[in-house]
Amino acid sequence: MFKKFLDIVFPPGPGCPICGDKADAYGACARCRQEITDTGGYAACTACGRYRPILRGTAGGLCPECRISPPPFYPARSLGLYQGLLKESIYLFKYGGCTSLAGFFGLLLAEIYMTEPKYPRYPVLVPVPLSQQKMQARGFNQSELVAAEIGRTLNLPVSSALKRIAHTTSQSKLTRIARREMIKGVFALDHKLKAPDVILVDDILTTGSTVAECTRILLDSGVRTVGVLTIAAGIQENQI
Repeated sequence: MFKKFLDIVFPPGPGCPICGDKADAYGACARCRQEITDTGGYAACTACGRYRPILRGTAGGLCPECRISPPPFYPARSLGLYQGLLKESIYLFKYGGCTSLAGFFGLLLAEIYMTEPKYPRYPVLVPVPLSQQKMQARGFNQSELVAAEIGRTLNLPVSSALKRIAHTTSQSKLTRIARREMIKGVFALDHKLKAPDVILVDDILTTGSTVAECTRILLDSGVRTVGVLTIAAGIQENQI
């Protein structure tokens, strides 16, 4: 039913931005969509959203880290693992200037939102902001574009209440503890949100340090709950 609705509201485009084949109502071909969302032998933690291998008797639920120390946000969901075609697609989106992928990612995330009962029903969507340096270099914030597509599809408001007040270097090779320390004091609230519930929108959740810091600021301002939607999520570094 959701696909039929999309076919009417968003007619299929001329070609898949990833492989060039005929696109459907989601804005990409069915083959790429299936590969991107196929998590294979991995399951996402029901709290932090990061993936871990499915072992015998561990098909779902909380990961060991979240059992000990749950994140301040809940829940976090993504389209799939940050690897393979999904990783390549995000790179194409962010650095290849293929902004049409915002519609593709946004529609899939809107579908995830609608099928996840743990999300609040009337949240405000808040994209994780970029630094001024990255905005000037890239020309757009990928999280803002995706959040706008989700909001347009679901008729949810989007707010730019969060601001990034400091630039950070690449965090890709840092440990979780180092990322958590680096991200402190990087974000601030531009104005108070009137809605009690928020969904943070970002491109990649690796350790969760960035969205955890954004969540802390929002909760301190009086927000009641914070959930997270990301295009991709990483695999947990440490398996217990």
